[in-house]
Amino acid sequence: MKFEQKTVEILKSFTGVNPAMVFNPGNVLRVRTSTGTVVAKATIAESFEKQFAIEDVPQFLNMLSLVDDYDVDFAEDVIQVKGKGRKIKYNYTSLALVKEAKNIKIPGEPKVTFTLTQEDLNKSLKALGILSLDHLVVVGNEGKLLIRVEADKVGAQGNHHDIEIGETDQTFNAVFKAEYMRLYPGDYKVDIYVIGEQVVSSFIGPDVEYFIAVEAEKSTFE
Repeated sequence: MKFEQKTVEILKSFTGVNPAMVFNPGNVLRVRTSTGTVVAKATIAESFEKQFAIEDVPQFLNMLSLVDDYDVDFAEDVIQVKGKGRKIKYNYTSLALVKEAKNIKIPGEPKVTFTLTQEDLNKSLKALGILSLDHLVVVGNEGKLLIRVEADKVGAQGNHHDIEIGETDQTFNAVFKAEYMRLYPGDYKVDIYVIGEQVVSSFIGPDVEYFIAVEAEKSTFE
């Protein structure tokens, strides 16, 4: 097996969620944070025949770059990489050491639905870095739908940066930790669900899907 470049880029992006992954039979990749607050899912061109775990996916990808025109064999006991005068054996990680990301289905209808473009997300993340902020907030207020970045730090509560992305007839603030918003490039259809005291969201893109917890105690919905 040789990974398509798109698959490599998706795997690199997923390491921002967690560097450790469980790979299952088939062509669907899933990864989750250790706390389960973010789950990412992608369908790739390649297909695996067995379940296995890799604890350090960045190291695994860097190892592949050592071999020109590589071929990967996910054998029973070890990963074997061969190509142009090189051969590498790479050990699997025990499945007991890596938390597996399960398939997620969110019940009910979303409270809020909108499209988040890569351009608007990139602008917000750039402002977040420049202004040393740490939360991204989806805001519905006075008919406008905004993406706001703001601080959760004493003495910096007034600092924020807004981008107007549409219209809404709802009033709400859905607060996300900025660290959760490093998404694979693309535009996303975003649905936000309020389920009892929990608030969860789905970001559905052409290549990758994310399920991201919303900071329920900081968020408000009228």
